[in-house]
Amino acid sequence: RPQNHISQITNELGEQKLHISARIIDEPRRLSNQRGEPIPSASKTRLILSLQKIEQISVSGKISATVIGQLNANYGDYISFYGKLQEPYPNNNPYSFNYKEYLESKGIYATTFLYSNPVRESASSETESRQIGDWRTNGAKSIKIKSRQQNLYSVLIIKPRKWLRNRIENLFPQKEAGFLKAILLGEKQALDKNIKEDFADSGLSHILAVSGLHTGVIALIILTLLQVIIRKRNLARIFTILILFYYVLLSHSAPSVQRAVIMISLLLIAKIIQRKGDSVNILFAAGFIILLINPQQIFSVGFQFSFLSVFAILVVYPIFAKILYGLKGKWALLYWLLNLMAISFVVQLLLSPLTVYYFHKIAFGGILANVIGIPLISLILPLSILTIFFPIASINVYYIAANKFLLNILFAISRFISIKRILLFDFLNFEKWQVLGIFTVLILLILIWKKRDSFSKKFSYTISSAFVILILIFSPILLYSPKIELTVLDVQT
Repeated sequence: RPQNHISQITNELGEQKLHISARIIDEPRRLSNQRGEPIPSASKTRLILSLQKIEQISVSGKISATVIGQLNANYGDYISFYGKLQEPYPNNNPYSFNYKEYLESKGIYATTFLYSNPVRESASSETESRQIGDWRTNGAKSIKIKSRQQNLYSVLIIKPRKWLRNRIENLFPQKEAGFLKAILLGEKQALDKNIKEDFADSGLSHILAVSGLHTGVIALIILTLLQVIIRKRNLARIFTILILFYYVLLSHSAPSVQRAVIMISLLLIAKIIQRKGDSVNILFAAGFIILLINPQQIFSVGFQFSFLSVFAILVVYPIFAKILYGLKGKWALLYWLLNLMAISFVVQLLLSPLTVYYFHKIAFGGILANVIGIPLISLILPLSILTIFFPIASINVYYIAANKFLLNILFAISRFISIKRILLFDFLNFEKWQVLGIFTVLILLILIWKKRDSFSKKFSYTISSAFVILILIFSPILLYSPKIELTVLDVQT
């Protein structure tokens, strides 16, 4: 990073308020309370800013600004204010969420809080007015905004995203609207806190992200519609790829969406050029492309979970599929249910070391919940898209009612498993060396089962590997001498 990057100078700025000039580089987000409702008493807006100057010195890098009070600002606007920059706080309590690491993974190295009393300038203003003396008198309550003429990104991405958001909010109650904005647009700030907790504890939290499942359903809908309209299949596939990359931008470029869209695009390109695509090679190619564009993604939890879960489905699940294949003819329903459980199990198994490391709990109840949750979300997604775009209101009310009914079933399932704490294990902790050790054993186990050895030989290797994993998990208790540990919790009152 250059010497004038904000990460290099934050500690040198001190406690005084400084004159800061920056540009808004993401859509301003209105913050919500725990129920996903906008905060009524004092409106709060989160801005992601690209720094231009601090005082009269050129500075680069991104910061996060929380503005208290009404603020009429848009993507691309230039903003000037007096404020105090500080490093984000790390996790003060053991095993809690590390906000500093989260922001750094997004390239944000400083935060500030402001009170809004904005002064707006038009884009045609040639010279910037000098009101520094007045601003110092008023403290941080004056924010000067210089509007920019709308660019292509604002017209093609921001406006359609706002239309979709408003459409969902107008059609559905607060709780359902927050959920649909999360699964369609990747916007979780309006999601009810109880839903977040229920889905996390029931092993259904992957449904709350715009994941490969969601993108795959959307891709199938787009491709099917285009093949009806366009007779040439290859042309329909090309348009599908273009629309999917447009959807990446609409959904805030979430890592799981990037991965899914790149994989689907490579599969469609393989069909266009009449080549057989290997799914595992395509997965690694997608990862290479994403990391080539943004190497920082390797540290993103979303990136790690997304690729590891797909790797589990593509590489580990076929081992179980072969075992279950004998049920396909006579016991079709049982075969289908066990396959869903097997997919859920292998994903949970491979994600469990990372889940414990980052979130300090495992929700194996998802193995059962996904048997109902995945078919439900596969119905909810196309039905939600239909209700958003269906033009006849008198008919659309029935689609909306059906969608709300399915959503409430999904909420009830996650709530039941969460309250009963079915197969939920929390207050767990893994060190980095334990995570690496467990993954090493799991990879060796996968390689063993991929070989053409006898079942008894594979089974014996599995028992041995399980024993090694247990040693890795419990070795801290065996190796370290007992000691009294006093933990003081920071409640930040």
